[in-house]
Order: sequence, then C-alpha cells, then structure tokens
Amino acid sequence: MKSNSDTETLAEYFKNTNNSIWLKEGRRESISSEIDSFSSLIKNLEDRKIIFTDNPLTMVPFNSSGIDFKIVIQNDFQRKELISKLRDYQNQEVIRQSNNSHHNNNNINIMENNLFQGKKADLEVKIELPKQEKPFFEKMTTPKNLINMLQKAGQKLNPNEELGVSLNGTSFKITKEQTEKSDILQTVATEYDKVRIVKNDLSGENKNLQDLKDQIKYLGFGEEPRVHQELAENLASGKKDFLINISSDKASFKNNEINFELRFQKSENNEKFYLNSFLANLKNNEKDVNLSHTFSANGSYTAKAAINLLEGRSVRTQIYSKHSEEKEDAFVKLQLNEEKNEKGNYKLQVFNKNYGIDVEKIIDKAKLQFDNERHREITTKSLEKGNIVSVKFSDQNNKITEGKAILNPQYKMLNLYDNKMKRVNSNEQAFQRENSETNEVKNQQSHSRKI
Repeated sequence: MKSNSDTETLAEYFKNTNNSIWLKEGRRESISSEIDSFSSLIKNLEDRKIIFTDNPLTMVPFNSSGIDFKIVIQNDFQRKELISKLRDYQNQEVIRQSNNSHHNNNNINIMENNLFQGKKADLEVKIELPKQEKPFFEKMTTPKNLINMLQKAGQKLNPNEELGVSLNGTSFKITKEQTEKSDILQTVATEYDKVRIVKNDLSGENKNLQDLKDQIKYLGFGEEPRVHQELAENLASGKKDFLINISSDKASFKNNEINFELRFQKSENNEKFYLNSFLANLKNNEKDVNLSHTFSANGSYTAKAAINLLEGRSVRTQIYSKHSEEKEDAFVKLQLNEEKNEKGNYKLQVFNKNYGIDVEKIIDKAKLQFDNERHREITTKSLEKGNIVSVKFSDQNNKITEGKAILNPQYKMLNLYDNKMKRVNSNEQAFQRENSETNEVKNQQSHSRKI
C-alpha cells in the first residue's frame, strides 16, 4: 500500500476491510479518535478549523486490521489538500459506479463506506419544499433515511413542483415523479454528480488559484494583493511554469535582507499548478554575506523556518528516516560554512531522536523563569522553531535577569545572551552534561539532503 497515494491508501483500506482507522493528535499522539468510514474521515477533517505544524494529525489502521500505513498531516494546507483529493476520489467513484448501471439496476454498486454507504449518518442533508421558509428536513442522516425523507417530502408536492435538496453543501432539484421511483437513491447520486461536475468545470481554475493562495499563506508568505494578482495572471497565461518573488521583513537582524523565489509548475496529469519549492536568499551587504537554499514547499518548512536556518540556527521539523519510508522528528541545521552539494544546496546537519535532545531538560538546566505553564509552553515551541526568544534566567549569582535565548541542539543547551545579543554563556558548559563529548560526536548525524 505504500506505493499508493494517501487518498488511494485510505480508499482501498475502507473498501477492502471492515475496520476503522485511528486519527491521532497531540504532540505525543495522546488523543485518538476512531474513524469508521471514508465519509466520516472527510467530515472529521472538514470540521477541524485549523491544524498547526507543531500539532500534526496522524492516521494509522485499526490495531486488528493487519494492514500497515501511516499518514501524517502537518499543517492546515495539507488538511485542505487531502480533503479535496478525498472528495474528488469519492465523486469519481460515484460517477464510475453510476455509469455501470448494467451491473445491478436495483442496487447502487458504490464502493463500501463512500458517500452513499447506507450505514452511518454521514450525509449532511437539507430538504426544502416550495414556498416554505422552514426546511422540511435538515440534519445529518443515513442514505436509507434520506430515501424515506425524500419520499415523504415528495408526497407534499404538486405534480409540477420540485424539492430543493442540499447534500454535503451541493444543491440540486428532485421532481415529484423522481421521488416516487424505486431507484431514487440512484437519481440523487446522478443529480449530485451533475452539479459537482459543472462546478468543477466552471471553477477548476479558481479552485487552483484559491488552493495556491492558501498554500502561500500557510507557508508564511502572507496575502499580498500584488502576489495574488501575479498568481492569477500566470495561471491564465498558458505557461507551464513560472516564478513569483516575495521579500520579507521577518529577519532577526535589521541588516539582513530576505527574498524568496516561489516556483510553480503545471502538472501533466491534471493540468493544475503546484507550488513545489521556494528559493530563500539572505543578503547582508555590511558583512558581505549572500546565502541561498532551495526548500520543498510540502509544509515541512515555512518562510520563517527558512530564515532561521539561513541565519544559522537549528529548526525542529520532520524528515524521512534513512532506514524507512516514515517521517521522524528531528532538529536540522544548514552547514553554511561547507561547500554546497551538487544540487546547489547546503548540506543538512540532522539531530534525530537517537541524538537524545530533551528540550524540557535543556530549559531546566538553563534556569529559565516562567510566569506560568502556558508561558513555558509558548517559549518551548518558539525555541524549537529556531527563533531568538526573549527570556528570564538566573545568572551565576542567582539573580534574575532578562535576555535572549537560542536553542543549540548540537550541544544540548541554550545559548544565552543579554538584550544586546552579547553571549553570557559558552559552548564549553555543554560538556558538563551526562553524555560525553565522544558519544555526542559518534551519534551526531550529518546528511546531505535537499530540504
């Protein structure tokens, strides 16, 4: 199953087994929800308002299924992208099955656990009678009950009147005559598909535009009207690929100039454009510095993460393990003082779970002071993102002082500074920790990878 896309993996799983999947969330996947159908998964993902990079969602098979896969959603863009693909797959399956009516005219032969599966109340339905303000029926329901409600509502219609039906946000009409036929569910599926197809044909380009706007936003590049205008013009231009340049004021130091080059390419499979990667460039004319690196735009690295890496700090993210196809948490750092690889990128220094970084313990050793647990949590996440964080800490005389902190995963410590960014501790302090320098050098992993 690992060779399939996430959408195909999930569709095949629900089609070929009677088991559920686990939807896990929280930093340690401490919260688990059981999802027992394809449609339930879509609705669950749609009901979530937003997903942040540091609080991913993980989907794995039910314990007893005997099937192995792991799908991770890192951010809100990936959530929306997966919903769109699941919806498209679902609708294509409905169309395919409805076109194969010769298999069984009395039995809609649609994939198990899809939109019209008949077991769960997964359909968001509204049925409206003509000239009535209040809906005749409006609630989540099963396909079987949908048939009953349509038949009851149809009895209230005059011969030439129609019912207004909304199914999961897609609206269409059903005639009185259609409500009286035994294949009413087939009719609903057909009418639903017609509207979806027309909608997609008319708004495909607009949907592509909106998806790219969302991706740009969630990667931290903002919502500039100028960028949106360039994006729309390029989508309509007939080009196969194009670039959009964006500058940023998110550098940590005033003399650092940050510019991004967003790289878009048209897919040969579905004619959609995708933002596949972006080039980040940092210049500091006073220090004669000019650094650039290309990052994947799959959500693992935001614009701010790219800035922090080019400024020489480590960032927590997820990378593919060298020994499996699974992703794992790790701190990464660009080796800015070494030559670039054959792809024009800096080599990536990786500190994975085997390196033994415990951020909570590092914070305790640094004697940081917090107002409350929420303050500590916010500080911890900001440090893990590679930011320069304002903190309070105890100096050598146990006096509380204000300053700045940077997480240093390589030495398992915090670099502490005063408010003018003058260092107040040193890397040599790191050798007081439990592990010896020899073990740390042995465990340290340097990989040449494209981010």
